[in-house]
Amino acid sequence: MIRSILITETYIKAIEARLGASDNGAALTLMSTDIERISVGFLSLHETWARMIQAALASWLLYKQLGVVFAAPIATVAVCFLGLAGVLRVTGESQKHWMAGNQKRVGLTSVVISSMKNLKISGLSNTVGDYVQTLRVQELSAGSRFRKIAIIAALFGFIPLLIGPPLTFAFAQRTLDVPRTFTSLSYLLLLTNPLTELFQNVPQLVSGLACLSRIQAFLECETRQDFRAVVTDQKCLTEYVPANTEHPTQASEKPLPPVLIKNGMFGWEPNKFVLRDITTQISASSLTMIVGPVGSGKSTLCKALLGEVPYNEGNVSLSTRSPHVGYCEQPTFLLNGTIRDNIVRFSCFDEKRYAEVIKATALSFDLATLPQGDMTNIGSDGITLSGGQKQRVSLARALYLQSDLLVLDDVFSGLDADTEEQVFRQVFGPDGLLRRRGATVVLCTHSIKHLPVADYIIVLGDGTVTEQGTFSELMGRDGYIQRLGFSDGSGSDISSQAAPPEPRDENPEQTEHQNASSTTARAQLEADESRQVGDRTVYKHYLQSMGVPLAICSLFFAVLWGVFTNFPTICKSTTELDERAGYVIITQVLN
Repeated sequence: MIRSILITETYIKAIEARLGASDNGAALTLMSTDIERISVGFLSLHETWARMIQAALASWLLYKQLGVVFAAPIATVAVCFLGLAGVLRVTGESQKHWMAGNQKRVGLTSVVISSMKNLKISGLSNTVGDYVQTLRVQELSAGSRFRKIAIIAALFGFIPLLIGPPLTFAFAQRTLDVPRTFTSLSYLLLLTNPLTELFQNVPQLVSGLACLSRIQAFLECETRQDFRAVVTDQKCLTEYVPANTEHPTQASEKPLPPVLIKNGMFGWEPNKFVLRDITTQISASSLTMIVGPVGSGKSTLCKALLGEVPYNEGNVSLSTRSPHVGYCEQPTFLLNGTIRDNIVRFSCFDEKRYAEVIKATALSFDLATLPQGDMTNIGSDGITLSGGQKQRVSLARALYLQSDLLVLDDVFSGLDADTEEQVFRQVFGPDGLLRRRGATVVLCTHSIKHLPVADYIIVLGDGTVTEQGTFSELMGRDGYIQRLGFSDGSGSDISSQAAPPEPRDENPEQTEHQNASSTTARAQLEADESRQVGDRTVYKHYLQSMGVPLAICSLFFAVLWGVFTNFPTICKSTTELDERAGYVIITQVLN
């Protein structure tokens, strides 16, 4: 129950936390390693107080049997407890340090696995692998301190069990006959056995408390605050209309714009704004393109439209016309499932709308080459798909959503020129899908060849809006758009074409699609073989890491532990069998 509650609360906080409030791998580590430590540590929580009661009762019984000499094992336990208390002072910090190293390594490993293809292409796989191995070594070094603490705690736990009986009998003042000796020995075992287990479980309990404090710190991190205001009437609109837009009396005759920004300042760090003095508006049923040099703040402006930027000033208002916003980020996010699941997900399946989206994003040919069509499993983060396919699946998901406002951040970055032209014409063109729907679209892009199709253009530079207006207006000014070198009559002579081009056989992406589909088919045929629970190479790797001498010593002492732990039970059973056999023989002789 506690495990489920902690996982649920951590997941909810990971969704509600503002961007940059915590490490990306924090939630992953907390919901796996930390909660596992809490479960193990708190497993014996109720046994702790029960063992204390058992030790107190055993001490009283030992006092009744031997007198004040019962203080000898109690003194031994007290000394061991003081030593354990000194060790426990550093247990919590060592556990936190260990979990922090684990969190850093797991977070980086997750990023590396999701970007494996890019790392191999860039030739950085060996370098990144060495760095991950370094983090693993540092994590093991931090974990070795906690393991040493656990060994010392176990040593303190076994000292009363080993020293308590001989020390007690050495100071005994009463006559020790056979019945009293065996009775006292039983009481000593009732006293020392629970204390031994208690001493071994205390470090795990402290470790669980340390992990619980890590989860508490995560749950107390800053929650995302949506700074956007919802404008519901024309009176509120007059407070948000930018100074360079229409007069409020003129604007009151038209419906509310979906987005209005006045004197907006947005940033990711306190008092360090990436964008400053942003004043603009997004008109309804229009295509607004945001362009600018690399690092000018285009993605930050997209996050500001979504209310995800942590530090802000000014006013950002939305109309109630768009309760949901379709968003497509530059790095694609895909789930480990089928293509249809990634597009439809939690929406209701509409066959007509689904077919419309598949056609608009030019996924029909890709689905025909895949072994199971749109029911093909694409793996973790869409590993079986090419970059262009992942980008178009992500775009299809945004288009399938029932929303009239879409914010798209450079959705053409992974597409080749022919596919990009086809997708742009079928989605954003004059006869495209979004034009037919009358949707409001904000598109950040580096593809400047599509600018003539835009209804409105916002140019970012030096952290602010350098110019904005229609394409024809900006071409008449001496600015960023005019310096791009558009020729006369370039007003989307290609993008506005209604007829899609015929697919060419020499398209290199088609070959990549076919290779991806064949790879997926082979992976599915070998799925059963890849799900082995383990083989000998795993244990061989462990033994080689330990070294032959250490492995032999570990095996030898493990056998000794098993023999000496069960030896009294075996002797007792053998004695009872011998006694029964002797009783049977005597009975037969007497008869």
